[in-house]
This record gives sequence, C-alpha cells and structure tokens, in this order.
Amino acid sequence: PAPQPLDRAALAALEPALAPGLHAWLLPGEAQVMSRDMLHALAVQAPNVHWCWGERVERVAPGVLQVAGEGPVRFDLAIDVRGVNSRPDLAVRGVRGEVIWLHAPGVQLQRPVRLLHPRHRVYIVPRPGDLFVVGASEVESEDRSPVSLRSAVELMAAAQSVLPELAEARIVHMEANLRPALPDNEPHTHTEPGLLRINGLFRHGWLLAPALVQDALTRLGHPPAPLRGFPPPVPEGGHSLWPGQARSTAVLDGTLAPAAPSDVPPAPCAVH
Repeated sequence: PAPQPLDRAALAALEPALAPGLHAWLLPGEAQVMSRDMLHALAVQAPNVHWCWGERVERVAPGVLQVAGEGPVRFDLAIDVRGVNSRPDLAVRGVRGEVIWLHAPGVQLQRPVRLLHPRHRVYIVPRPGDLFVVGASEVESEDRSPVSLRSAVELMAAAQSVLPELAEARIVHMEANLRPALPDNEPHTHTEPGLLRINGLFRHGWLLAPALVQDALTRLGHPPAPLRGFPPPVPEGGHSLWPGQARSTAVLDGTLAPAAPSDVPPAPCAVH
C-alpha cells in the first residue's frame, strides 16, 4: 500500500507523543521483527539441524565447507551467507552501524517511527518493557569498537526531536556492528552446482532474507514449500499474534525472558 499522508490532527490521534507540527506518513502493512528472538525461534524450531555455534568457517566452495582447524567436509550443497567474512570470494565490505537502547517508562509509542533526517536514517522502535531502540548510524568503516560520542549524541538528539518525552529516558545499552554491503549496495545471489552465496543485504537483511531464499531455491531447482508457522494475512486494521511476539529481549545480559503476549504493532510512521 502507498504511504498515507497524515495531517496534524491525524498524527496526534495516531501517536500523541510525537512532536506536533511534523510532516508524517503512515506506512500501512509494514511490520517489525525482534531479531534476537527470531534467531532463537528459528533454532528451536529446527530440531533436525546440527548447530555449530562459535565456529569459524574459513572456506566455502562448491560442495565443500572448511571450519577453522579442521579438514574440508563435503556436502551436496554449500551455502555461504557469512557477510563480511565471505571475502575474498566476494567484494563485500562492512558498514558500521550503531544503535542505542533506552528505558523510558510511561512513554507511549505504538509503532516504529522512521525519521527522515538529513544526516541519518534514524528509527525509533518500541520494545516490550518500556524499552526503545534508536538507530542507526551508517559509517563507512569496519571498526567494531564501542559507539562513538558523535553517533550517540546525533542519534539521541534526533530521536528526542520527534519524541520529546524521551528526554528523561535512561541509556541502558549501546552496540555497534557491521552490515555487509557490496559495491552497488544491492543484494547479490550466486548459484552454481553445489554452491549458493547470498550477500550484500546491507540495512535490510531481515526484510529481504525470506524473498532472497525463495528466489535462490527456485534457481537451484528446489521450489520452496509454503511457509509454516505464520498466521494468515491480517486485514487492514486487524491484529494477529505472531510467533515470537510474546517474548521480549533482556537487554543487559542478552537472555530471553517470557513476557505477556501482545498484538503485532500497528503500521509504522515516517516523519520529517
């Protein structure tokens, strides 16, 4: 669906905590995922998969995987989705991104908000437990050190400019990591007998991954089976429980803690 322009009254009715006078658009039908919970759910729901956590794959070739310190192992199909670690096979680079977690009891935000900021593609995402995720910087660097002062100040100032009640929020966590990007910043799928490579998802990995996997399997002659475990499409304005939505992320220690089930957040806003 096309973005829907919101006048001042419509924005105030939809998200009263946002600053008045903003130019805003509603993005119907867009959703979000809680990535850490999603990884946990995928692992739990794949009981026949042998997981090798913490291992470094040094080489991926047609029908071959080689883990650090071990000899090559042969498979029918080797899949390389290692991001920046796929070099030198792909001309992939890391683009640094930083996010900040805030705790703001009493601040009400019903949906993710994207700020059309002249310097950053800033987003504010509400999470269970009065938490908000603010991100994300985009720095042409492969530096994995802690969040910089400049990025922290700019991200939080941009967030407060559209959600003034965040002024008294407490900073509970900051993190930085690398997004895999190719020279054209577009995703790339490569297939040949015994090998599949998917890379370059940049800022949109979680959004693009299902479609890219379906496309890759079709190219390999293995049309994917219908997705299981997801509810049917929700009519506009309706709600439905999604798998994993009933779990929240414990920010400080990275563990999963159960929370009360909740509906899928309504469509996000984009504000300027």
